[in-house]
Amino acid sequence: GNVTNSGDFTNNSGATTGDVSNTGTFTNSGTTGNVTNDGTFTNNSGGVIGTLTNNSGGTFTNFGTTGNWTNSGTITNSGTMGNGTNNSGATFTNNSGGVTGVVTNSGTFTNNSGGTTGAVTNTGTFTNAGTTGNVTNSTFYPTFVNANNSSATPSTVYTTSGISINPSTNTLTVANQSVTSNATIGSNL
Repeated sequence: GNVTNSGDFTNNSGATTGDVSNTGTFTNSGTTGNVTNDGTFTNNSGGVIGTLTNNSGGTFTNFGTTGNWTNSGTITNSGTMGNGTNNSGATFTNNSGGVTGVVTNSGTFTNNSGGTTGAVTNTGTFTNAGTTGNVTNSTFYPTFVNANNSSATPSTVYTTSGISINPSTNTLTVANQSVTSNATIGSNL
């Protein structure tokens, strides 16, 4: 049946609950229905939950499988999560091994190295060191190496704030431009 928890609750591997409303501490290794979290919820490896609503003040840690989600609190993901909305003031961290679907972000979203996310619509803060499907309205900084090697040789990778690209607006920004050869400039100047 459904569970309303304000204490400590553990749903063991192989166990099943209905929908969960949590204001305490909930640990899941089994299967639950939809979750509304205002407390601390850990979905362990092998754990499966339906949709997630993580409210302000809620902390959700995922190592298992979670359906679509809405976050107004804090989520840390190292498992698999469906499509989601990360609201203003919320924090979502997608760690190595973490996979999430399409994300609409107006809070703080970090996709760490080894993390994978679908398309991201961003009006908040988005930091990406992993794999992202497509990002709208975000600024990217190209990387450079310190040598033009004719054979495969390790090189140091650099970035600069002087060159940025926003694919959503088709904007290329280059500070301190210097042309040392022929240049062709199109219309709309």
